[in-house]
Amino acid sequence: MHGRRLLVFVGIFTLILTGCGGSHLSSATPTATPVGWGLPDEEAIRAVLNAEARGVQAQDIDLLMSLWSEEGEVRDARHTPTDPSDDIVWSGKTAIYQRYVHLVFPGNPSVVEHPDVDIHVEGNQAVVTSTTRIGQEVAPGGDRWELRKENGVWKLLRLVYNNE
Repeated sequence: MHGRRLLVFVGIFTLILTGCGGSHLSSATPTATPVGWGLPDEEAIRAVLNAEARGVQAQDIDLLMSLWSEEGEVRDARHTPTDPSDDIVWSGKTAIYQRYVHLVFPGNPSVVEHPDVDIHVEGNQAVVTSTTRIGQEVAPGGDRWELRKENGVWKLLRLVYNNE
């Protein structure tokens, strides 16, 4: 609980400092049932990816943060997937929160979808390669998602994008 309070405090403090006025904070009450709960693994993973797309489009930061593991990481491979030295990395939920609010949401994407996904599940770990469409931009096979099942719920652990 302490980590969630800290995350909320940092988010509100940052919004005040940057003058965003809280417009990206969802007023929706979080659901009691986690995304994908009770579904077979592949369906649950698809539900998580679809919820991430909906969250980006709706700018629902509460939904987005509920999908990520505490140790989550987002990495922009900058179209050089074999050279990690030029990657931009956001590590941990606070950094991922900042990325959504300050980098993703201002683009105001009207369409976000993962029309083509390849899912590989091994135990409590999954790797997904997806084509992602954000607005008019399509990245065929450009995203690699890693998920981990935590307490029966699939959580986003890592996203590496711009792999194409």
